[in-house]
Amino acid sequence: MAVEPESGPREVLARLERDMANVKDALGLLGAKPCTICGKFYLRSNPGDLFKACGDSVCYACFSSWWSDACPKLPVHDREAIEHKLMRWLIDHHHATVFREFSELPPRELQDLHIVVGCQECKGSGKQYGTERCRCCHGNGTVWVVTLK
Repeated sequence: MAVEPESGPREVLARLERDMANVKDALGLLGAKPCTICGKFYLRSNPGDLFKACGDSVCYACFSSWWSDACPKLPVHDREAIEHKLMRWLIDHHHATVFREFSELPPRELQDLHIVVGCQECKGSGKQYGTERCRCCHGNGTVWVVTLK
């Protein structure tokens, strides 16, 4: 049996960093991509695992904190485009419900994720065809997208 020479803490740390980089590369070759926030890897074959925007890929668990940081930094036009993509992601993959009236929202303690999105139909104006109240947002200009616990 070969005896390894003693390694100092720097050598051990360097080897561990190389090993970790190799594992990350291997996961990438297998089709996995990490969440930008927590670093957990998700397979690309399931598009509902990661939300991609602003150069980040964020898992559902990290989304709320990421969005509260990213949202205020975005220009209005970019934020609105991301909101609509986000709404589709939440509905399609996380069973989100869209509410048109604030009074219809479930109690806060039952909500997992709650975001307000500009109405895509009236572009946030609350009006359709100039003066008619928007049928999609009931004239509010926004809708509430909620996932339940």
